[in-house]
Amino acid sequence: MSLLEHLRLIPDPRKDLNKQHELMDVIFLAFSAVLSGATGWKSMEQFGEEQLDWLQSHGAFKNGLTPRRHCIAYIIKVLNTESLVNALCAWVNERREQSGKALIALDGKTLRGTVMQLTANLPLALQTRWPHIRSIIEVSSERTCHGKTSCDSRWSVSSLSIDAVAAAQAVRRHWEIENNLHWVLDVVFREDEMTISAQNGL
Repeated sequence: MSLLEHLRLIPDPRKDLNKQHELMDVIFLAFSAVLSGATGWKSMEQFGEEQLDWLQSHGAFKNGLTPRRHCIAYIIKVLNTESLVNALCAWVNERREQSGKALIALDGKTLRGTVMQLTANLPLALQTRWPHIRSIIEVSSERTCHGKTSCDSRWSVSSLSIDAVAAAQAVRRHWEIENNLHWVLDVVFREDEMTISAQNGL
């Protein structure tokens, strides 16, 4: 299944009377706009207006109208977060299996440290909330500078049942994202300045 096919499985929380735009169209618009450099709801709206022909070439907005920024913000805000995460995780795992990779590093910051493996059972409430989680990884680190020692623990989760060695390899790969991607996102795309998390952000 393609990413769009997975996203179509997300339930629409709106009532029929409020559906001026298809849910998938708005999600596709938001994804495309952000990947093209949109930094707020207003720039998403502008992207939709300026790229309407392109959006329609992919089957979106067949009525010829794109949503206003407040409409985009409302729809994204009321989406079920767990359904969105589940759809994205399912797509990523499908891509991982097709490419024959053991794991795919998504995001995070980690430090080298000693890794040990324990077996634990999650409470039923967490099993329901985190259906894709198979491993919880803690990396403990110790740093001594100018005679002072500090200890830190960093946590990661994985959808794979992996051993300690594979866990160590996985968390180290997170550094590749931080070093190779986040600098570009922060400096070039100004990710830290984005206001999309605020419903009234421009």
